Amino acid sequence: MRSDTRVRNTRRAAAGAEWSKISTVPTDVAVIILFALAGFLLGGTYTTWKTARPLSIALAVCAVLAAAGALAWWLG
Repeated sequence: MRSDTRVRNTRRAAAGAEWSKISTVPTDVAVIILFALAGFLLGGTYTTWKTARPLSIALAVCAVLAAAGALAWWLG
């Protein structure tokens, strides 16, 4: 009975390891995507600065958050 439990646990662990390989995004890709998002948001900030200041400020805040998230993910 003990060996049967051990076999089931081993299969479960192997299935969990396989699932984690499939479902995770490489860290470098996520960091690049977040930096690209920050760049697009900064571009929108620059574009809307003269016509819609509140929107421009909101875009700048989102850009800073995206860049900070990318740095935290990269260093963490």
